Amino acid sequence: MSPDLITPNLMEGLIANTTNRVITKPNLFNRNNRGWIITPGVATQEVTTYRLKENLTNQVITVVSDATPTAAEVVTLLTTAFRANPILNGLFTVSGTTTLNLTARLPGADPNIYTFVDGGSTPTNTLNTSGGSIGVDSIDLPFGRCMTVDNLGNYNRLASGFSGTLEFAGVTGFTYADIETVLNRSVSGYPIDSSVNIVTDGVVCVWSDTAVDPTAAVYGVNTTGRFRSTADAAAVEITTGLVSWVEKTTAPGLTWLRINSGK
Repeated sequence: MSPDLITPNLMEGLIANTTNRVITKPNLFNRNNRGWIITPGVATQEVTTYRLKENLTNQVITVVSDATPTAAEVVTLLTTAFRANPILNGLFTVSGTTTLNLTARLPGADPNIYTFVDGGSTPTNTLNTSGGSIGVDSIDLPFGRCMTVDNLGNYNRLASGFSGTLEFAGVTGFTYADIETVLNRSVSGYPIDSSVNIVTDGVVCVWSDTAVDPTAAVYGVNTTGRFRSTADAAAVEITTGLVSWVEKTTAPGLTWLRINSGK
């Protein structure tokens, strides 16, 4: 998929050649950490050796239970062994009481980067590694979205309005020089942790949920990061003077937005 919305003359997020200032910041939008749930089997009531293997790093942790293992006891043993492994402990955090909950320390969109399997338990108790995953995938930050900056200098997509420590920063976009890459490679936005172009002074193509007029206010929509010209329960007004509509339209659609955020 290319930019979310495109017409013969406009593309959502396209930065006009007249733009004066574009800053580059890391993408922190929807930065999630994936995880895995490991459930120990305790059907066989005898001393059992449990082995948990991570396929990518080829690391195996081994623990030995007593003759009457409980799930909580096995998870405690696994947790201690996991944290003692410098490679695995560097990649994942561990939690849980009756299940071993592993969460990747670094975010990633692909839950299958790491895979855990039963490394071969003896005699017959097993580690169920197919119990589901923790968290959700990180997703791309689309072009043409309203961005905020907090008092610590962190930039993110508008999600819950503005405050004394969270201000309007600009709009994500791409330049004319990037059009071929965006279209030919079906790029719809910025992947997690990539560098994001944010227009802080200039003109960028955005989607408005309403018709617009140069005299109308500009609102950012919390749920999508897009824009509109009238009040709405899910939208927040951007301070007059920081943004303005370039031209008049008669229906919702793609249009040009002028930005002067001073960031």
